[in-house]
Amino acid sequence: MEEYAREPCPWRIVDDCGARNGLPAMAGSALIGGVLLALIEGVGILFTRLSAEQFKPANPILEDPSQLGPPPQAQHY
Repeated sequence: MEEYAREPCPWRIVDDCGARNGLPAMAGSALIGGVLLALIEGVGILFTRLSAEQFKPANPILEDPSQLGPPPQAQHY
């Protein structure tokens, strides 16, 4: 059991760093991480919008209905 307690644990490392450097260091790291995440997400949204422009359907040229003439009559059998 003592050998297991001596092994490095990833969660213990995170806890030790936070406790060692204090709350201001943790808050600063969280702020920087949040800003980086926002930048990455923003670039992803930008690329999505730019690539979506090429798939936008072209506006069809609508004809003036008054130029088409009367509608065809249905034939009754």
